Amino acid sequence: MSKKNAIQVISYDGDKDNFELLGQAELHFPVTKVMWSPSKSQDKSILATSSDKLRLWKLDEKYQGSGNGRFEIQPMSTLVNSKTNEVSAPLTSFDWSTSDPNLLVTSSVDTTCTVWNLQTQQVKTQLIAHDREIFDVSFSSSPNIFGTVGADGSLRTFDLRNLEHSTILYETNDASPLMRLSWNKMEENYIAVIKMHSSGIIILDTRMPSLPVNELQGHVNFVNSCAWSPHSPTTLCSAGDDQSALIWNASKSSNGKTEPSLAYNADGTIAQVSWSKFQPEFLAISYILWRCHMKICKKLKQTINSRYLDEELLEILSNSFQNNLSIVDSPSSSYVVGEPFSVCVLKDIFDTNFELLSTFFIQKSNDLYDFYQSSDLSDIQTPYLKELRETIFSETMINMISKITGCTLNDYIMLAGQRYPENGYLLCHDDKLEGRRVAFILYLVDENWKEEDGGELALFDCIDNLPNKIVDKVVPKFNSFAFFEVTPTSYHQVCEVLSKMERVSITGWFHGPPREFDCEKKWEIAKEIVNPFSLAKWINPVYLKDSSLSQISEKFIDESSVMLNDFIKPDVLLKFLGSQFEMKLKGPANACSYYAPTEVVPLYAFLQSHEFISFIEKISNMSLKVLQAELQKFGHRNYTLVNDNFLDPEGLDVLYFAMNNDWCEEWGGLVHYISGKDTLLSIPPTCNTLTLVMRDSEVIKFVKYVNSQARSEYFYLFSAILNEKE
Repeated sequence: MSKKNAIQVISYDGDKDNFELLGQAELHFPVTKVMWSPSKSQDKSILATSSDKLRLWKLDEKYQGSGNGRFEIQPMSTLVNSKTNEVSAPLTSFDWSTSDPNLLVTSSVDTTCTVWNLQTQQVKTQLIAHDREIFDVSFSSSPNIFGTVGADGSLRTFDLRNLEHSTILYETNDASPLMRLSWNKMEENYIAVIKMHSSGIIILDTRMPSLPVNELQGHVNFVNSCAWSPHSPTTLCSAGDDQSALIWNASKSSNGKTEPSLAYNADGTIAQVSWSKFQPEFLAISYILWRCHMKICKKLKQTINSRYLDEELLEILSNSFQNNLSIVDSPSSSYVVGEPFSVCVLKDIFDTNFELLSTFFIQKSNDLYDFYQSSDLSDIQTPYLKELRETIFSETMINMISKITGCTLNDYIMLAGQRYPENGYLLCHDDKLEGRRVAFILYLVDENWKEEDGGELALFDCIDNLPNKIVDKVVPKFNSFAFFEVTPTSYHQVCEVLSKMERVSITGWFHGPPREFDCEKKWEIAKEIVNPFSLAKWINPVYLKDSSLSQISEKFIDESSVMLNDFIKPDVLLKFLGSQFEMKLKGPANACSYYAPTEVVPLYAFLQSHEFISFIEKISNMSLKVLQAELQKFGHRNYTLVNDNFLDPEGLDVLYFAMNNDWCEEWGGLVHYISGKDTLLSIPPTCNTLTLVMRDSEVIKFVKYVNSQARSEYFYLFSAILNEKE
């Protein structure tokens, strides 16, 4: 058998930001786990691996000259948990006791656990621990107690001082296998376990068996690994198939739900995660070492470009900004955009080179945006970010921004980092919040970023204080600083990123006393005329049968929603899809962006006819009237938003989809129903489908932004709200 599996020891060079191979050893079988010795007194170059057998290795300094590194990984011993020294059942995992490094326990597919005395290299004890395969094992902080999980769906604990009994701490309700466990070494009452094909982590308290004390839900795919921090009794990291590693404070929850405090997104599936015992800010995912903080630049003291401290230039920028005049400063290439509102862009704002490394980001996705955001950087103590923050909010910088904008500013701090991946965006909004006076963006994009890559800061003009259309854009440039005054009409958006590169930035706000503005108008939605039609000529005859209507009505009353496929007759649908009619872009952009016909289209008239409403009344057992109705067309860049000034009235939603080709959910365009932070229902665009949803005042719906993956595809949505007659 050829050796195609290997273990490698690598070293991270922080100055060069790369990895160096120190040594490599080959094995016949895949390694299921690798650990360094936790001993503080013994040789720290000893490590162990599990595969077909348990093996101990030593990293020795010996140059090999074969491309396998400058050290040699030498086998020390092979430990077999079988009386025959040739064949043993594969080992699934092992754990090294941190309180007694001479003890090591292995788990196997043959249902046994073996505890080894490494000093004598003899078996201390071997026991049948489960009814089926054991997948993971972990010591507590005590050298005598360890736990196991396995295919029988149970978590069991054992005490080496009394092996006649074991304790079943937890069993899954559906007998689903438990794949991983992590015992909190700083607070030994807590254990985290992962169920097979689960996106959550279950937290258990040994003092309260059977019932989880918390369940962490934040991954969008299966979780593969979790590990408690060796430096904090409440901090846990989990990672999985969704390519994300999440950091949790397991003791905190809001309304019974714990949210991840930090996140990191990798380039692929994460199989394992492990904390550094000696450096709290370091973790390893699989075999990639990464830092938990964003490192921005090597020095920031006195780094504001001296060009921007020149009083003459400040006077020019100030006059242009405060009078909405567009100018370009040739020496620095900085400029002011005068319309639709003033935006100043300072190029090469800092006299230093930026160095951006990985940080924790949490995905933010709702009706308004889809990107990744860091935790609040306002009080972070990482040296590089701290210096950057103190420079941005220094007296020199605040005075400079205040002079250019004419705004009185204080030293209140608010800033965070953002990563916009391909198809990421932030739709039309005004940044208006109490105390915010000037918004800013520090761009940290690739130096080759260009307009075709997207991610521009788009500026909207206004009609009656409501956003109308994009009239200008600011293209991101590395180390440039864009800022503008926050007003009720400073509507802007981050356009969709069209590049494989990420649009990276730090954004924030300078604060100060408020400025009075005129009140914003409310957008009025026009109502259309209702026309009569014959149901038999339009609707699939299946839905007109009394037996069908009875079943549909029963389902709707039980579930408050119902979906009817193949609703309109094929010939009628084809005629509609083949017809041509003039469309107009609807807004305002801070509430919606889609196209609607300028004339009454037959399908639209039918779907709010007296006969059609009577059909809906039979399903709902309600006497109904039309509150609002519209035929809408959604393609790339179209959406609706949750906006307090444009909330739909409660009632019965009627949604009908029509399109020429199948629609992919990855393109966006789904109709989402939300209550608070919870998504209650998501309806993908499906051709010739009618959906009825009963919605109360606590539930809001929106259509998710359609991204560039849709290309030229589009769909029609007839959207109506019906309510009971008084």
